[in-house]
Amino acid sequence: MVAFAHSQQVPQHQSLGPRVSEELNTVDSQRFHRIAARGLLCGFVELDGVVSSYYAKALALQIVRRMPEVTDVVDRIRVSPDALNRFASHRDR
Repeated sequence: MVAFAHSQQVPQHQSLGPRVSEELNTVDSQRFHRIAARGLLCGFVELDGVVSSYYAKALALQIVRRMPEVTDVVDRIRVSPDALNRFASHRDR
């Protein structure tokens, strides 16, 4: 087994990233326009970016994991701080 310290060191699968990005944009281009997909070896995909809610994050991960050529997902998606502040203000009411 080969271990890499950072995902930048993992060899890329050139066509998988664009296919994943296309799939996310087909489902909801407004919601997922700030997510970048990078195909790695063996069907691994790295998703990086910012979404507006935890729902959007979970949905993106679910969509990508269901793609037949994807074996696993490296999740680097972050939820926008604005969304976290909105959630906290609603919870405190």
